[in-house]
Amino acid sequence: MYFYLDSVVALSNLADLERELREHLAAASYAYLTIDLDVLSAANAPGVSAPAAYGLSLERVEYLVQVAKASGKLIAADIAECNPIYDRDGITAKVASRLAHGLVRT
Repeated sequence: MYFYLDSVVALSNLADLERELREHLAAASYAYLTIDLDVLSAANAPGVSAPAAYGLSLERVEYLVQVAKASGKLIAADIAECNPIYDRDGITAKVASRLAHGLVRT
């Protein structure tokens, strides 16, 4: 299992994160990706059970997802924690849709 705290990802150099992710993926036979929307900033994902006061930017998450996808090792993915009860104006649903589209587009 491979994970980092949001504070580490938010403050780390993106090139270093990409290199480490590529190294982990190169060593794996396959990868399964879960994107927990709680990791995004509350401004980008208010409709979750635990909105993050700091959180990650959508741009950073999308970039790292594309790195994982480009590895050819990604065999499945899911997106967790979209709660329509708390999702004002459907913001979180739109973010989840954008991430899902990024995962399936060719």
